[in-house]
Amino acid sequence: MTTLYPTNKKKRICLVTEEIAGFGGSGGIGAAFEELAVSLSVNGYIVDILHAPIAPPSEDEARRLFERFMRDNIQFISMDFNRFVWGGEAHEKRAYSVYETLRRMVPHYDAIHFHDYKGLAYFCLAAKRQGLDFQSTVLVVQAHGPTRWALEANKSLFTHQDQIKIDFMERKSIELADFLVSPSQYLVDWMVSHGYALPAPDRVHIIKNVCTLATRFSRSLASEAPVAATPANEIVFFARHEGRKGFIEFCKAVDSIAGILAERQITVTFLGKLGEINGRPSGVELTNRAKNWKFPINIRTKWDRYASLNYLGSNPRSVVVIPSPEENSPYTVLEAVVLRKPVITSIHGGARELIDASLHDQLLCPITPKDLADKLLQAVTVGLPGALLDETPESIEKRWAEFHNNLPAPTPVAKVTERVKKPKVVLGITHYERPDKLLEALMSAARQTYENLEIVVVDDGSSKPETLEKLANIEVLLKRLGGRLIRRENGYLGAARNTIAKNTKSDYLVFLDDDDLAFDTMVETLVQAAEATKADITGCFNLFMEEVRRQKEKPAIMPEKFEQKLSYAPIGGPLSIASYENTLGAATALIRRRHFEKIGGYTEIYGVGFEDYEFYLRSLQEGATLQIVPRALYLYEVGRPSMISNTSAMQNYQRILDAIDLSKNHSEWRDFIELFTGREALMNSLNRIEWEYRSDPLSAHLVPLRTSNNATSEYAEMLATYAEAIGAPFLAQAWRASTKSDQRSPVQGMALDNTHDEPIRLIARQEVEVPQPVVASGLTFEDAGILLDLSMQRAEKAAAHLADLLMRRQVIDLTLAELVREAVRQAGSDLGSNAYRLLLDRLLESKIQPEHQISVATSAILIAQGHSDKRTIHQIIEALFRADEADYFQAHPEVQQMVKVEKRFVSGLHHYKEHGLIEGEEGYQRLFALCAEMRKAKGWEVTPWTIGDVFGVSGAIPRGQEQRRIFKIAPKA
Repeated sequence: MTTLYPTNKKKRICLVTEEIAGFGGSGGIGAAFEELAVSLSVNGYIVDILHAPIAPPSEDEARRLFERFMRDNIQFISMDFNRFVWGGEAHEKRAYSVYETLRRMVPHYDAIHFHDYKGLAYFCLAAKRQGLDFQSTVLVVQAHGPTRWALEANKSLFTHQDQIKIDFMERKSIELADFLVSPSQYLVDWMVSHGYALPAPDRVHIIKNVCTLATRFSRSLASEAPVAATPANEIVFFARHEGRKGFIEFCKAVDSIAGILAERQITVTFLGKLGEINGRPSGVELTNRAKNWKFPINIRTKWDRYASLNYLGSNPRSVVVIPSPEENSPYTVLEAVVLRKPVITSIHGGARELIDASLHDQLLCPITPKDLADKLLQAVTVGLPGALLDETPESIEKRWAEFHNNLPAPTPVAKVTERVKKPKVVLGITHYERPDKLLEALMSAARQTYENLEIVVVDDGSSKPETLEKLANIEVLLKRLGGRLIRRENGYLGAARNTIAKNTKSDYLVFLDDDDLAFDTMVETLVQAAEATKADITGCFNLFMEEVRRQKEKPAIMPEKFEQKLSYAPIGGPLSIASYENTLGAATALIRRRHFEKIGGYTEIYGVGFEDYEFYLRSLQEGATLQIVPRALYLYEVGRPSMISNTSAMQNYQRILDAIDLSKNHSEWRDFIELFTGREALMNSLNRIEWEYRSDPLSAHLVPLRTSNNATSEYAEMLATYAEAIGAPFLAQAWRASTKSDQRSPVQGMALDNTHDEPIRLIARQEVEVPQPVVASGLTFEDAGILLDLSMQRAEKAAAHLADLLMRRQVIDLTLAELVREAVRQAGSDLGSNAYRLLLDRLLESKIQPEHQISVATSAILIAQGHSDKRTIHQIIEALFRADEADYFQAHPEVQQMVKVEKRFVSGLHHYKEHGLIEGEEGYQRLFALCAEMRKAKGWEVTPWTIGDVFGVSGAIPRGQEQRRIFKIAPKA
């Protein structure tokens, strides 16, 4: 390829993708992002791929992917979806994890690409519009096909609320993108027709997907002359076996001309992964339908992209059929056309935009059984010409390079803190009978970095003498802070917050409960986001703070230093599921006063919760704009009886239901109705299929086929056995042949050009997190000598000195803990040296102060690993596990009963993973802290339930529980 990058400064580009070619169930998205990454890298850009798959790759797969992309000088980074959140499989939390990962990247990127599908860009784009992050980075959303489009193409309905949440994030991502790039005009037109808000017209580009096959394959494809029509001897169905891919229409078309195909002995090949047809296994549908076909059948369901293309190129007389009724810009069509194959595909959708207009009449048709049959008959009797691209691959690559070369410099959002006049904010704290916690909440309010702030506390009818006495002292403190205390009769939170609003004047209101703790930048950050976006309501995330942990760790001193992963990630919509799931946000949010007054404040219903939830729902119904800042800005106390747990769930949700106005937001409520209709339709369909299969005389064959993994060789054998049972031995042979052929790629035909695999000099990379410097405060002369050794990269010498020092001091304090950690970090692969063996022994013998326990344990484990000392690793992890479990049992004696007596759980950790995480309980802090340290030290994706596997500790996974991935300590040897 010719280098297209014209400037001296190399731009850094990151591509964020859930799919990647050759891994998992990758489709067009994986191919598009890999091709673009390779093209940009070859043309002079610094390219990273941030891989965000549903299921993470194994260690071997991750290594293979990393090495594969480094051959093209592309850094491949695997996402850790459990690093920042509890329950990383939730789609909104996946988007948050992407945001947290990218904002920590050093150095920053010039451009970041996301696909629209699944809305992974949502929080990144929200943060940029709020003026918080990515101010020097262009954020690009590539349109490959959002969820609503895919459902429509599948003639399906919403069947799960997650689809509606994803749809919301996808729509917002498209709307907020700096640039929207679509490979087809068709998909842009579809979005407009379905009410999507798009960026400004000059920010919407139509650029086809990159396809480097012309240069990767040795065969020359430079000729622009059409390939002459020749009668085909093979028909290749090149698509997944799914309804929206035209599988049924194709099979019906083949049925109608089966006699001619048999007479001419035309081979029909199914090249694509198995799937489902109307809820039934596609393999069973194909076997039943093909039972009476009398022509050769090939089935190839497991080949990767390149093996499939080798196969297509191996027969010059095959015709490729890609019968999806409507697609965006399918790679199957693009690749087949690049190979100059005769192609039959849809006249509708974006596929037509890939093919030279002069060939549309000959190669395109409506996707009906009759129209497909007519085209197939023409292909095998007269022949169809080879397809030509509407635009050459070289031209497409050039357009992508020009797009990146001409990206405008981003205009940072103005900071509110830089203004002379800042809007006034009232921070209202509601209180009832918790004066000690109120004092801590008040101190967190007093630490706010935002200047134009008035603090107001409303006491909602406290009556205990000790509370009233403390409130008198708090009132004095409030006056010193320029705030005030308001007393009222008990009326519940809605009434208390309304009281604050009625007795103050300001541009904004923000409310904090008395048991929560605000981070020092909370108000400043919320005001920044609200002013940048002109939002009526600006919410944020919080971190759960269990009461037991609060008492132990005293986070009130610096709440923002509290270490916890995110549990709740509201997205600010949509209304369609707001009647039963609060995706709108928690109570602490910045509210524009004029909106608060317009909406009438909170409704006041005594003894009922959800007043904030209802307020947000009513606001959205009235057209208010709601923003969510994707940062945790306060600590939310959990782990004790709360207002929500002490109020009636029925009454709480009745409050939400009563607030719904069905005369407004018709499209949102139609989605709500569609969801429940879709659920019912899906359940009826599944029940009907279940009944059909179980009542069928061949149920012994059919039921396992419906419930087994269709990607295995055993599955193909099951299909072969079923084919024999229905009297189709030639199909049994085809299924068994597919198993054998899938064990290798075809060797005949076109071969990959290996020139692109030659080694390329790698560009120096910086890690996501910059290593922290050694703490130098309080150094003794001996410490300073060790620090000097470390600064000169003499890690082994420093280790020897540390071992000697530990033997004499016997206590590991802050300075020693940091020096040990830095020595181990620098040592790298030298952990097996004698100095480190000695250091390990000294670490295990020394008295360790509790606050350094995890850092020292991490260092000791790394050293022991260098010596292959699994017993020592086992002992260290066991000690941490036992201590954590003892704490967990003490806090939850009922769990100890279930583990030790009732045997309902393997361990306390098993219970914690299954229930404690969901319920926001405190537990296993030492193990989680150890895992966090190991991630920082080595970049390993390790959790408490995989920690045994990572370190190869025997007995880490209990027998019979392998799939649960729960860590359990085996008895000592």
